[in-house]
Amino acid sequence: MRTTRCRCGWTTTRPVVNGDAYALDVPPRLLFSKTFVPRRFVAEVTDCQVDYLGTAVQVTDIDGSVLMVYLQ
Repeated sequence: MRTTRCRCGWTTTRPVVNGDAYALDVPPRLLFSKTFVPRRFVAEVTDCQVDYLGTAVQVTDIDGSVLMVYLQ
């Protein structure tokens, strides 16, 4: 299992993941006592492939496992 560490402030669009700085289009949000970040960012910094398929987003991990997110 690999470990990914991300440091990011509430209003910053420059998170640091495993020591490397990245750029976000929008800052993270705090809603209902939970932190939300763009799912494409999370997928890409963990070496996943992101594909938009109409009303769904398919995230494929490097081991081949797939997460489907259906948009409504």
